[in-house]
Order: sequence, then structure tokens, then C-alpha cells
Amino acid sequence: MFSDGKVYLGDRVVIDGKLSVKGDLDVGDNVEIREGFEAKGWINIRSPIPLIIYIFIYLLQLLRLGKSEEIERILKELEEGDNRFIPISEVFLFIPDSAHLGMNYTKTSNNLLIGKTCKVTSNFHVPGMVNVGEGSEIFGSIRAGSDVVIGDRVEIHGNLLINGDLYLGENVRILGDIEGERVFIPKSSSVDGRLLARKGVVFERVDRKRMEEKLIRFVSGADVVDEIREALE
Repeated sequence: MFSDGKVYLGDRVVIDGKLSVKGDLDVGDNVEIREGFEAKGWINIRSPIPLIIYIFIYLLQLLRLGKSEEIERILKELEEGDNRFIPISEVFLFIPDSAHLGMNYTKTSNNLLIGKTCKVTSNFHVPGMVNVGEGSEIFGSIRAGSDVVIGDRVEIHGNLLINGDLYLGENVRILGDIEGERVFIPKSSSVDGRLLARKGVVFERVDRKRMEEKLIRFVSGADVVDEIREALE
């Protein structure tokens, strides 16, 4: 695995090969990189102590220093956070906890989000939802336990086996078979293999912009299936 930026590895991640990072490397607890790693930036190996413990220790130290205003500011920001995402960088690689990465097999513990103009080689086993950004190319198959959304101009050199609905963007090419519940496919997209839709095929254009706005929520575990269907109306 190669990265020109920063890499964040969650707890219990396993990488079958070697990891090379030009930026910083942040490693969680019980991470296994079987062929070693190389990082040109800072290397941070996180402790398994929960984040809330660090916050408590930090606030306790501020209290001892008599910095009550700083404590009030931090507590106010935490209270007003509204569970919003913390921005990391515009370009980054994030690997969640309990993930398994390899050239032939990659497994996640929840959902899978692949950004725009990415090139990925692996066969993905995902128990949740999958979202592939526009202009990306995947050399492998995807097996998903829920809905899958494919952006515009995406090529997938493999099969799609889905226990949910499939939404294809414009000018998508699937060089393999498709199996799912319902398949939404515009006329500009094509499937080279067999197509099995247990609840039917809908030949219509998907409102990609509205769907992307709603699919951002699925990273936090929100159920957006009903909202996706509303975007198709």
C-alpha cells in the first residue's frame, strides 16, 4: 500500500503487504503490518486508553493550573458540537477499526466509502452500505450487505453481489455480473455480464447531487435508505 499523504490506521487493522507513507502515520491499537512499513513523516502509535480519559486528564490539569476560562470554553465546544464530523484533511486515507486489507481480499466492519478518482485493487466484503465516488476505478468485486451507490464515470472490473438496492450514475461500466434487489441504471451506463434484480430494474437517471448530500450521513451509521428513495422521485 502506497500513500502520498497521511495515513490513519484504526484499531485491529491487518495489512497483508507493506505500507509506504510519504506523510505522517497514525497507528491504532493491535495493528498488524505483515511486511513492515516506511513513513517519511511523524509516526504516532496510539494508546488503547479511551479518548474520554485523555480529555478528563487534560481538564484536570487545567483545573490545577486555575484556568477555569479554558475549561469552560472546551466544555462549551463539546456541548455545541452537535455530533459534527471533525475535519482531518481534504486528501487522506482512513482505515477503520477491525478492517482487513489485501490485494485479493478486503473486509470492513461496517460501511465502505471510496472517494472520487480513486484506483483500488481488491475484492471487498462489506456488511453495510457502499458509496463509490465519481471517476473511480475498481479492479475487483464488491459484496455488500446493504445498498450500493456508484458515482458517474466509474468502472468496476468485477461482480456486484448486493443484499440491497444498486444505484448507478451516468456512464458507469460494470465488467461483470450484478445481483441485487432493485437496480437503478441510466441509459448511458452498461453491464457486460449477467444482471439479476430480484425486485426489478428501473431505467432512469439518479439525482446524484442530492444523493451525495444524504449519503454523507451513512458514515456516522445513519439509515438513509428512505431518503435515497425520495431523491429518486
